[in-house]
Amino acid sequence: PLVLVAQLNKSNQSTAKLNVCLYANQTQQALTCWQNVQQGVFKREMKTNQNVDFELRAEQNNEPLATSQLKIAWVHKKKGKPRLSWRLF
Repeated sequence: PLVLVAQLNKSNQSTAKLNVCLYANQTQQALTCWQNVQQGVFKREMKTNQNVDFELRAEQNNEPLATSQLKIAWVHKKKGKPRLSWRLF
């Protein structure tokens, strides 16, 4: 599963607690929201074949606070039967 950990420090208010929501790929519906927190953890299994852009927004005014991109790495798998070669001498 995908695990995202967000720790927030806004300006010089290191002890300030925020109400924030996590969004993916410019969606209108939040994946999850946290109230009165400095950090949050999001766990979800995701299947995708393209990069995913995450954005943390303030809940009260939808102001973007942080962004991050999950980059997809492809693993090449061999297809077909393994090649066996025989040599006769």
